[in-house]
Amino acid sequence: MKVVDMFGVGVPVAAVDFEALPELVKNKENGVVVRDGEELGTLLTDLFNPSKPEELLQLKKGAEKETERRWDENWDKVAAPVFGFDG
Repeated sequence: MKVVDMFGVGVPVAAVDFEALPELVKNKENGVVVRDGEELGTLLTDLFNPSKPEELLQLKKGAEKETERRWDENWDKVAAPVFGFDG
């Protein structure tokens, strides 16, 4: 659930790889997937390098886009019919 919360405020996610993760985190689109702490450390050093802000900005845009997509899809499937807005 924390992944969705982070996307909700436009924050990209850095997470350790596990089976269900690709359902939410699309590596190098809305976040990054790592195998261990060493890889995470290297990744964070690279992402927060002030001379190369492009990758972090791209991940942030992906996180923001993910939030919009999820909101619309969930509203259409779940909430809209409950409130009679299914058309």
